[in-house]
Parts: sequence; structure tokens; C-alpha cells
Amino acid sequence: MVTLHQHRARRNALPGAAVAGHVTLVLGVLFALAVAYAYALSIGDGIDPPDWARVAGLLWLPVGLVGVPVGYYWARGGPREPRAELGLVLALAAALAFVVLVVVLG
Repeated sequence: MVTLHQHRARRNALPGAAVAGHVTLVLGVLFALAVAYAYALSIGDGIDPPDWARVAGLLWLPVGLVGVPVGYYWARGGPREPRAELGLVLALAAALAFVVLVVVLG
């Protein structure tokens, strides 16, 4: 049974909102993994990957930083909004960890 609020929310959802929830979650996870990779490169003395591996791992920092808010906005009102919220929370926690990395080791 669909409530009136859910009906209005789905009616006001952007096209593709169902997919945007999944994309936001994936981008949040990739952003968190890129922050963990940045930690490993910054703290670990024995880790020295080739330049292409650094680029491939750290590419997800700006992509996630821009993509997660856009994906969350796109997913609002859609049926997968809780997944987008999870991706947003994960990305916010990773962004906080990245700020700590930059302030402490920068």
C-alpha cells in the first residue's frame, strides 16, 4: 500500500532516480576506498606503486567528491533513496577522514 506522501515523492522524483541510488552508493564506496588508498600511500613507507596505479587509485577522490552529491540529489524521492543516503553517509565519513589525513600529515 502506497501512502500519499510516497506517491507525491515518487511523482516528484527525477527520471532515473532508481538507478541513481545504486550509483551514489557505488561512488561513495569508491571514494572511501580512494581515501584508504591515499592513507596507505601517505603512511606506508614500503608502498611505492607505479604512477599509473597511483592515478587509477586516486582518480576516485574527485569523481566521488562530485558524483556523490549529484547522485544523492538525483535519487531524492526515488525508490532507492535509502541506498543513496548510505552512499552519502559513507562519503561524508571518508571526506572527514581525508581532511584528518591532510591536516595531520600535510
